[in-house]
Order: sequence, then structure tokens, then C-alpha cells
Amino acid sequence: MPALILGELLSRDKIAMKMILSYASSDVSDRYVFTLMRTAFHQSLTICLLALLPAVGAAFFHPQRPSWNPESVKEGEVLLSEALKQGDRILWVDARSSKDYEADHIPEAVNLNETEWEGGQMRVFEAWKPDQIVVVYCSSVGCQESYRVAQRLRDAGLPAVQVLKGGWEAWQKKQK
Repeated sequence: MPALILGELLSRDKIAMKMILSYASSDVSDRYVFTLMRTAFHQSLTICLLALLPAVGAAFFHPQRPSWNPESVKEGEVLLSEALKQGDRILWVDARSSKDYEADHIPEAVNLNETEWEGGQMRVFEAWKPDQIVVVYCSSVGCQESYRVAQRLRDAGLPAVQVLKGGWEAWQKKQK
């Protein structure tokens, strides 16, 4: 329905523009042409503003609208604040390189990355308890290593594996 109304209004604007051009070529005063052009502009502006109203309404009230919260998480991710609420129920898995892990890591985290999967996988299974949630992290938001390690852990049979949104950078910001 709105598309039909918009189409009708746009066709009226085309007719108005043709009239303006035909008047412009005749001996009609410039003032009248200016008035017609101003009217066409105001009509176009009104159409745009009327189209904006349902768009804004949908942005705020639609049940499937995207989140306006920059802290939104995708499926399989967890915010640091939510993970910390779990206390001892978290098994931290550091998916960064061994060098980065040795330099600094979350206390009691286990190092497991794809390059050292075979040896590291056993450390994770030895540290894991059935009531724990496994949270995998790597360097930053853009790091994909934690997603790959988390998927491999799920495939290996760990039931509750999530990725820390923001990774090591989120942890460091929280510690400051």
C-alpha cells in the first residue's frame, strides 16, 4: 500500500516537472516557475519525511529489529561481565600462541591453540569439570582463532563452550 501511494506521488512530481519545463519554455514569468519548483520540492520533502516515519517506528518497535546495544553478542559468544558472574564455573581456554600465553593470561587459563592442538587438548580435558562452562578467548574482537578452537572443543564433546567477546583485550580493559 505505501509503495502504491509513493508511486502515485512520484508520478505527480514527474507531471509537475513536465509542467515546469513546458512553462519555462513559454512566456510565463520566472516567478511562477520558481513557485512551481518550490512546490515540487516541498512535496518531495514531505514524501521523504512521511516515508521516514514508518522506518523510524520499525527501528524502535519491530520485534526482530537489530540490537542498538554495541555489547550485543552472537550465538556462542559471552560478554566478560556475564562470564565473571559464573565465578569458579568457568574454565578459561587461551587460544593465543604459547608465547602470548606465557607473557600473560587470565589466571588458571589453559593454553590451547590449533597449532598445538594434540598436546593442548589433553590439558583442557584434564582441567575441565562437568559443571564448568568453557570460555575460549584470543587476542581481540577480530581474532578468529577462538571461534575455531571453540568449535573443535564442541566437536570433541564438550557441551558448554563459548567465545569471550572482545577476547584478551576485553580482559585487559576490565583489569584497568
